[in-house]
Parts: sequence; C-alpha cells; structure tokens
Amino acid sequence: MVTATVQRRHFTEAGRESRLTKPSCGDIPQPKEPINLVSPASAKPLIKYSDAFIEHGYSKSDIYLHPEFIDTEEHDLLVRSCNKKLRRLANNYEQGHFDKRIHNYRECTVSAWLPNKLGVAGHIAKAMGHHIDEDPIDLPDRKPTKKSSGWSSIGKHDGQIRHILERVWGLFPPHLAWLPPHILDLHEDGEILPHIDNPEYSGFVVGGLCLLGSAVSTFKHANDPSIRVDVLLPPGSLYFMTNHIRYQFTHEITANPEQRAWGGQPIPKAHRISLMFRDAKEPVGGWSSALTTGCATTTVVSAKDDRGI
Repeated sequence: MVTATVQRRHFTEAGRESRLTKPSCGDIPQPKEPINLVSPASAKPLIKYSDAFIEHGYSKSDIYLHPEFIDTEEHDLLVRSCNKKLRRLANNYEQGHFDKRIHNYRECTVSAWLPNKLGVAGHIAKAMGHHIDEDPIDLPDRKPTKKSSGWSSIGKHDGQIRHILERVWGLFPPHLAWLPPHILDLHEDGEILPHIDNPEYSGFVVGGLCLLGSAVSTFKHANDPSIRVDVLLPPGSLYFMTNHIRYQFTHEITANPEQRAWGGQPIPKAHRISLMFRDAKEPVGGWSSALTTGCATTTVVSAKDDRGI
C-alpha cells in the first residue's frame, strides 16, 4: 500500500500551540456514491452549526445523529459486553498514545461482532466469485466440551450484539466493507484532542454508539475553526461523520469546561465508552486486487491506530 502523504502545520487554540496532521487530498478515500444519512427530528436540539458552517455551504447531513438508537436494555448489554472484552484484552488505561492526541483511554477490537459477509474478507471473496458462508443467527455460548478447554472467541451474548449492530451497518450502501467494531473506553479524566484521522487506516465514514456518560464533540474546519459543528452525544445515541467533515474537519472530545457545556449548562466529566464503526479503504483496483497488493492485510492491521470519538 502506498504510504499516505500528509501536510503538517501549527495552529493555536485555547492559548496553546498544537500540531495538526492533515491528510493531503490525493490520499483521501472517495465514495462510490454519496453518503446521505438524514438525522431524525429528535437530533435537532443536539446539533449546533456555526453561522460560518452554513454560510460556506457545508451540508448538515455530513453529521448524522440518532438519539436513542438503542434502548436501555440494549445499552446495558453493550456496556457489560464491552467491559468484559476490555478486561480481557485491555485491562489498563493508557496515559498517552504515540500521536499524542488521546489521553487516559483503553481500547480493543472485537472481530466476533462483525459478520463475515460485511468484512474485508467477505468482500474479497465476493469480488473473486467465491461463496461466502452465512453466519449463524444464534452464536453458541462459551461452554467447555470434552474435546476443548472451553476457550473460544465467541462470547455468550455475541449473537444478540450482532443483531443490534446490523442495524448500524444497514444504514449504509452494501458495497461498503467494514472493519471490526472498535471499543474505545475514555476515562472520566480522559480527552481526545483535535485531530484528523489518517486516511490510510480506514475509509470514508466513521461513527460510534455512545455508552455511559454524555459528551460534547466538536468538529472544526482544519483551515478555519469558525466553521464548526458541536454535537451533544447522550448515552444510547449513534453518530457518524462523512463526506466533507470526515477529512476536512478536526474532531475532539475536550476536557475544557468552556466547551463541555450545552444550553448554558455544564456537561459533567464522565466515564464513557464508544463502540466505533469504520469502513475499510477499498484498493484502487477493487477488492479483487487486495490479495495481490497486500491492501487487505494492511487495512485490517492498521485499523488499531485510528482514533475515534
């Protein structure tokens, strides 16, 4: 895979200088068709567009928010399952990341929650005319047998979780290939600083199911911070950023009290979990070329280095 070319520059925000990495336009994935998600009416009081955002003609549909996308029972199931995965795969909080854009977090990827047909391997098989085995509707419990030690990558509730997550993937065109869901646990004292994701690590859409605490996420144009969108993310909500906002805007969840407010009321710092969704970056030659170019392996392995909110 060709290494991404990036432009680095300095900007000043809130009295401190930060280094922002902005991908050059030539490296940004391009969708086969526009992504036009329409937020329900209940999202209107939870999204604030700056006057500059409207004046410059950016589309409100580039940010999608669906409050109460999951109910309380589904929320609690996801929280329990995410915590169980985190305890096994990422028990300790990390104080910093190599890109210095996130602090006090832990994360892991859960491949068992992604159906074969929706992932990179499934799209490669389909492009090459190979049969794709359907996943079972109900996945087995993790119970020991006489022939095994009882260890399995399939959890007791993974089948139920897949049914929930299929509603997320079902919002998008079927040609998108998805990376495995990514659990990002942000400590009460954690924060995600302004950044733009590296386009080598995923495709054109990124979003998440918000669990536990509420947060305010801010999106600012990389060249003009007055062009911005602020979004209140309550637990149980689903959000996505696509189109122009995906690679032209920074995104962040700040610990700054001035930004952690909504309607004049402060949003308390709180422990939160985001269950992240990203499409895979399709090779220029299509998925049938992935095995010869090595893009499939690079895409999957590199996904762990992508940041999210």
